[in-house]
Order: sequence, then structure tokens, then C-alpha cells
Amino acid sequence: MRLRNKRGFGYIEILIVTIIILLLFAKIMTSYFKKTPKIDQDTKQSLATQNIDTTNYGTIVDSTRQKVSDINKIQQDRFDAFKNDSGNN
Repeated sequence: MRLRNKRGFGYIEILIVTIIILLLFAKIMTSYFKKTPKIDQDTKQSLATQNIDTTNYGTIVDSTRQKVSDINKIQQDRFDAFKNDSGNN
């Protein structure tokens, strides 16, 4: 009677390991996306002086985008005015 050498992993073993990995991944991802970024007091004060709403992360991002857009518009207007003044001289 010969014993057969077993090579590799069986289907059930791979299935169990895959399920465990997926469960861990799901747990990590749900805890990662539930976290809200915390803003320290100094940052809150700095944002408040710039009239940026610190209610939640979404409003911070939106108001920051608006501020950057306003700054870009001002810079573009200044550049256009400079370009027009340079062209006239």
C-alpha cells in the first residue's frame, strides 16, 4: 500500500482563506470610510479667519475650492490687465 503525496492546497482551504481575507478587507474599508477627519483647534481658527466653514469635511473642500477659484480669477484678471497695459506701450 503506497501513500500518496499531497501537493498544494485544496479547494476548500483556498476558499476559506479567501473568505477570511475578504471579511478583513470589508471590516477595514468600512472603518476607514466611517472616520471623519479631525481638525485641531489651530486649524479651525485659521480656517475661520479665511471664512471657510468647518462644519464637515465636504464643506471645507467645497469652500476651499471656491477660494482657490476666486484667487485664480483675480490672478487671471491681473494678468490680462498687465498684458493689455504692456501691449499699449
